[in-house]
Amino acid sequence: MTGSITIDVLAIIALCFTIYLAKRNIVVNHYKNRIYILLSVITIALLLLEIATVLMAQSNSSDLVIPHRIINILGFSLSPLFPFLFLFFYNTREKVKYRHNYLTIPLYINALICILSYHTGWVFFVDGQNQYYRGDFFLLPTLVGLFYFVLIIAEARNTAAWKMEQRKYLILALFIPILGVLLQILYSHILIIWGCVAIYLVLFYILLRELQYKYDVQTGIQNRTAFQHEM
Repeated sequence: MTGSITIDVLAIIALCFTIYLAKRNIVVNHYKNRIYILLSVITIALLLLEIATVLMAQSNSSDLVIPHRIINILGFSLSPLFPFLFLFFYNTREKVKYRHNYLTIPLYINALICILSYHTGWVFFVDGQNQYYRGDFFLLPTLVGLFYFVLIIAEARNTAAWKMEQRKYLILALFIPILGVLLQILYSHILIIWGCVAIYLVLFYILLRELQYKYDVQTGIQNRTAFQHEM
């Protein structure tokens, strides 16, 4: 568990660095830049929640039961929010508003069940000795998140603005957090999901910087250098 905390801290430092760079230099355009920063902030928050759960799980104090449950509620409720917001990269504001209503339904259902788990133990349970257990619906937040990841892959494949090699890079990089999810499901003592997500965000930032080189930030039109390269 100490190794997990170390990885999380390093991931937070890396994300803080990319946030700083994104604020100094707009990547692609202002809209996508704001989304990237928001995704990084959410990931940092989830990494901090993960660190808190690791530290609390090391104690048997009954005084930590309530905060331990609350932190798990926040973590499980917020986890599908990352892939949901990532979909905004492939949509205009108008399209996002149109699709927003029905795409948020899984988020609300997941959040409700996670909140009810405080007493029911559906997703998780923390007993009177502050011991954590997985519930019968433990996979619900993961399945909701994977649903959004499938939509992300579909959108990435169909995004006309990006070249084929850029789409392949993005889709291959997506398998890093997906692999982290699968490993954490199989091995409960391994906590690597949000560390993998942080790695993905750093790789995605590199891709955005490449796109910035090829497209004008203000207009989104391919610049002269990229156009001449294509010719």
